[in-house]
Amino acid sequence: MVVPGEGMKRKEFQRMWDEMQKDGYFSHHPHYADWTTDQRGMTPAVPDRIDLEEPPEPPFDHLDFTACEVVFPRYSVELERAIKRNEYFWLPKMFAIPCGGTVLDVGCGFGRSLEWMRTIYGRCMGVDVSETAIRMAADRFAGIDGVEFRVGPGDGLPAQVADRSVDLIYAFNVFEHIPRSFAAAYLRDFVRVLRPTGCAVFNLLSGIQEHAQDGPPGSEWRIGYSANAATSMIHRAGLRVAASVRWSLPDSSACWLWFQVSA
Repeated sequence: MVVPGEGMKRKEFQRMWDEMQKDGYFSHHPHYADWTTDQRGMTPAVPDRIDLEEPPEPPFDHLDFTACEVVFPRYSVELERAIKRNEYFWLPKMFAIPCGGTVLDVGCGFGRSLEWMRTIYGRCMGVDVSETAIRMAADRFAGIDGVEFRVGPGDGLPAQVADRSVDLIYAFNVFEHIPRSFAAAYLRDFVRVLRPTGCAVFNLLSGIQEHAQDGPPGSEWRIGYSANAATSMIHRAGLRVAASVRWSLPDSSACWLWFQVSA
């Protein structure tokens, strides 16, 4: 139970997300319908599922991801799904990410992003606060070399991720769902584990809920950050902004602030 004024504690946060995963968070979420055809659980990963040479689908084939602002068409659940399906295309267009070495996917869930990342990186690590999600991911990638998963504490990275060992840290739609203080703790850990030549790429919700610290138990939160609050949090953690991109919609005040940062 969250005590007013105190915020959600780490153990409560871990328990909340694990219960949500046990209740079928991914298998029932419309944004992940492309991966959840089997309602009894996520289907096993197919070694050649992601074809990095496959051209992107509309509207990704004509959006300019090298610009400082990307304006998407009108919001829909299908757009959310398409963003995830085309991640292999737009992420390298948007930022000059490393093309080899070790990648760390924070808030990996069932390992969606690692399906394509493992075709580029020699070592892939997925971290999630939910033991249930990590078991699901490990089952899906069983027998696939170079991919490993660990349960994280929820307010930072597991201690098993070694100092200066990671070339790319990735966190997609993660920080909007965790307490604000936990997001700051994650960024401090990014400084610890990034190689001197490495970088982290993540997004923050903006334009709404910019004063929320956390949310009600058992729900998918929306924690927003103003541009000033985002850059201040990044700098306080000891990170430097190398590049930033704003994703917006013509029919919404909400937007997403994307950052590429280095230690």
